[in-house]
Amino acid sequence: MPLDLLRRRTVVISRGAGFAFMAAFYGTVFVFSIYLQQQRGLSALATDLAFVPMTVLSAFINPLSARAAERYVAPGSDRVRHVPDEGRDG
Repeated sequence: MPLDLLRRRTVVISRGAGFAFMAAFYGTVFVFSIYLQQQRGLSALATDLAFVPMTVLSAFINPLSARAAERYVAPGSDRVRHVPDEGRDG
């Protein structure tokens, strides 16, 4: 991976947004699983089943969000594209 990618504003922002989303997502799962088991009295299996809709939804939304990002990117923005390194063999 070329290190100059880490200096691009769009890469830094997207990595930061991805980190914030994943931290919030897994934090939500952690906190709600404790809440459902201790406060609502659900078993571990019932708690797992309560998260199935969220898991299925995120599995279907993730590929769609990548397509939307490609489609609705601002013209002239700093898009990251794969550029082959001419100095490498193969």
